[in-house]
Amino acid sequence: HALAWALSPHTNLAHRSLSMVEKWLGGTLPAATEPTAADRAFLAIGEQATATFRREIENLQFKQALEGLWEFVRAGNKYIDTEAPWSLAKKGDMARVAAVLRNALECVRIAASYLACVCPGKSSVLLGKFGLASPDLSVTLHGIPADQSVAAGDPLFPRIEFDPELDAPAPVKETPRMPETVAAPAAPAAEATAVEMIEFADFAKLQLKVGKILTAERVPKADKLLKLSVDVGEPAPRTILAGIAKAHAPEDLVGKTVTVVVNLKPRVMRGIESQGMLLAAGGEDVAALVAAPAEIAAGTVVK
Repeated sequence: HALAWALSPHTNLAHRSLSMVEKWLGGTLPAATEPTAADRAFLAIGEQATATFRREIENLQFKQALEGLWEFVRAGNKYIDTEAPWSLAKKGDMARVAAVLRNALECVRIAASYLACVCPGKSSVLLGKFGLASPDLSVTLHGIPADQSVAAGDPLFPRIEFDPELDAPAPVKETPRMPETVAAPAAPAAEATAVEMIEFADFAKLQLKVGKILTAERVPKADKLLKLSVDVGEPAPRTILAGIAKAHAPEDLVGKTVTVVVNLKPRVMRGIESQGMLLAAGGEDVAALVAAPAEIAAGTVVK
């Protein structure tokens, strides 16, 4: 579904923002306030994205049209991360929390409105969460009614859950049998043991930072999985799931200094979003975490 692709790039911007409105604003979205420079820059991305969408749709270039809106939604997720409403809430700046969440949801409204021609059913459901009975194509931060009551409800497009033990989708219950007249494919030859070489530019894409483990706990019904809260020098700690439970007890990890891949796209395991990955030594059975000296500050770049 085009709307699923556009609104759920690894995190669901709509469900994420609506959930925070419920948590910090009592489920009511106040009226828009005077935008900041960051807000105006964000809106400019929306203006460019919708102009691209209209142009490409008229030229029957559907893929390019949808990619333009996807860029806007991705910018919405980055806007949330940069403005960090959770940090603003801790400081008591609820007016700015409200403004940030409204702006993020205006992004969702705009994208859903433009995608109504592609996915009218899902678009209608999503716009209904904002009290809108029909698409609103205006590119503005005032499109959602003031003091609108909203509720997150269930995600519009549920995520595919992965088996954290295998790091792969859970197998289907039944496997279609091949017709008897078709021979099964031959078993693949043994894989070569040679190491595949990469360019330096590929390695340079990784962003590694020192992290400090603040809390650690087991994930229910997962033998290998631990849920960690890790400080990587950002306003809020990250939640990271690591398959290290057989090598490390949770209570032994608190306070440890580790190495974190911070630009790995988030993924959901057992209903929990993991926002990074720890480096560890060993193969399938982890031997030890790749650590940094305890005196190195959280957030220090590793290269």
